[in-house]
Amino acid sequence: MIKLTLISFFLFLPYCVFSQNVVDKEVNTISKRIFLPAIEMGYVYENSKILGGGLLIKTSIEYRSKQNVFYKLNYDVFDTEYKLNNINNFTNIIQGKTAIEDIVMGVGYRVRKSKVRYFLLYQLGVRFYDYPKSEQTNDIIIILQKKNTNTLSRYSLGTEYYINSKSAITLEIFFANVWRKKDFWKTNNNSLGITIGFTTTIF
Repeated sequence: MIKLTLISFFLFLPYCVFSQNVVDKEVNTISKRIFLPAIEMGYVYENSKILGGGLLIKTSIEYRSKQNVFYKLNYDVFDTEYKLNNINNFTNIIQGKTAIEDIVMGVGYRVRKSKVRYFLLYQLGVRFYDYPKSEQTNDIIIILQKKNTNTLSRYSLGTEYYINSKSAITLEIFFANVWRKKDFWKTNNNSLGITIGFTTTIF
């Protein structure tokens, strides 16, 4: 019985080692295809008389396939100033600042396998923001910030310069469009932006 157990152990051991090597190689291959975190900073210009431009901070995770196709998830934040007229028919003008957060994901295509590469990207997601609402009690007008959302689509064109096989400096230009014309985007619902950043793999 002991002899049979030992024989079985030594026969099964190479299989275990081989299986572990295969798993390690697969994990290593997948980790090389995941770029996290990518951090970018830039400026966004809102095509609106209500909203001003603002500093934009973008963070993302990206998975790259073998066919130059990639999938990207972004969480982006920027602060901007607004100027509203005749809000809720209570007051003529209200000015302030608001924080806007975008969560978008989508698919892109990258060309040229060299130190300089180019990519196209389409993303779809949700925009979160605070919108001022006024309430009147007797002769007192109170301005409240109400949280709201809007659907967002974004088209990006970018270039990358690779410092090594795993890390790159990125430059990206994008055009964004909110789907519903409401709140800050009643008349103009698009924006332009440019960012510069850095991306690398997990390991």
